[in-house]
Amino acid sequence: SVASALGIPIDSLAVGDKFQVTLPINTADGRRLTTALDSDLCNEPAQPSFGGCGVAWAISCPSAIPVGTFTATSGGTSTDGCPPTNPLSGLSYDITLTDEGAGVYTVSDFSAGVYQNWYGACYGYTFETPISFIDVCNNLTLIGKNDGFTCPVTGSGTYDPATGIITINWSNCFGDVGNWTVDVKP
Repeated sequence: SVASALGIPIDSLAVGDKFQVTLPINTADGRRLTTALDSDLCNEPAQPSFGGCGVAWAISCPSAIPVGTFTATSGGTSTDGCPPTNPLSGLSYDITLTDEGAGVYTVSDFSAGVYQNWYGACYGYTFETPISFIDVCNNLTLIGKNDGFTCPVTGSGTYDPATGIITINWSNCFGDVGNWTVDVKP
């Protein structure tokens, strides 16, 4: 709708494309500034004389993943000697999905209980670690987050609207890998 409102031919845009528009800054003394800026400077009230703000939009599909609390089935393989069960499979764990808007969702625990099972007793990892993911046409990508050990967690997955199944595969900087699935069909 933004592209259409700006007169950009939407039939030329495909999923995954991006377009950018530079919006001018009109000053109180009547000057019109149109030089594109780094987006951080667009929010700096002390810097209005440096130019206009460039705003970029990505083209994606509408996202409509159901939200609420669901029971996931999770598992994984750890590189650490601590886990009582390694590899782990078939763990049932309740997760909560929250819609943050614009295709971004937050899940209450990135590992769906795997970290608590593996590292609770020996390292005190008894807490949840929320993470967000972005949905682009039912392909999910975890958005940068560190676990409780400050190790980056990455991952991806899918959402099948026909079955209501979300599948996530994740890994961390230690080489641990895990996965979980959840049925979110109402």
